[in-house]
Amino acid sequence: MSYPPPPAPQPDFRHTPPPAPQRMPLWAKALIAIAIVVTVLLLLFVLIETLWIGKQIDRFLSAGESEATTGPPPDFAADFNETVCHEFDLAVFDEFAGGASEFETATAYPDEIYTPALSCGFVTPDGQQLSVSIAASKEDGGYGADAVFDRRKGYEENPGWQVEDLTSGSLTGFSAVYPGGDATETYAFEGGYERIMIRVSVEYEGSSRREAAAGVAAEVASQALVRFLDYA
Repeated sequence: MSYPPPPAPQPDFRHTPPPAPQRMPLWAKALIAIAIVVTVLLLLFVLIETLWIGKQIDRFLSAGESEATTGPPPDFAADFNETVCHEFDLAVFDEFAGGASEFETATAYPDEIYTPALSCGFVTPDGQQLSVSIAASKEDGGYGADAVFDRRKGYEENPGWQVEDLTSGSLTGFSAVYPGGDATETYAFEGGYERIMIRVSVEYEGSSRREAAAGVAAEVASQALVRFLDYA
């Protein structure tokens, strides 16, 4: 008589040791490390190349805009020169003075390191005078306003001058009057625009003509700004 075989023992998972971890070969680790380094280097190269190309494009576009808008550099020797004094249209002053004016004097400083300047003087046969002065900074973009501010303090420290705020076109500054009653009176306008400072003064007889003198100064100052606008 035969008996069935006894059942096989069931494994006790609670005491079964975990399988031994499989170790990656050294050559595989080396390949992964090399791949990571190569990937990082490629990303850095692409980033640097993209930035360089972007800078080149910006530089090209900026150069094109600069050449299109600014043109050749100003010629200080030609512009801050006595000959420029003869370019002003003095019809408004001649009408105000009641006679033709003549060029009298000029002072030019084209070789100044920081602020080239030009001053022109005109006079009528009866002694009425017009002067116009222009100065332009080569470096300071706010020179016009700063120069006007400093010069205004000089006028205000002299009690003989009557000073008031005044804007004429693009020029912002002040007017200064030295009253003369029935004698010679002086009206001056000083205004700044970016790198440029302009001063125009008119000497005439009689305070009743002050408003007309202001119109003369405004017109001549406007001409001066247009003539030297490249220096702003």
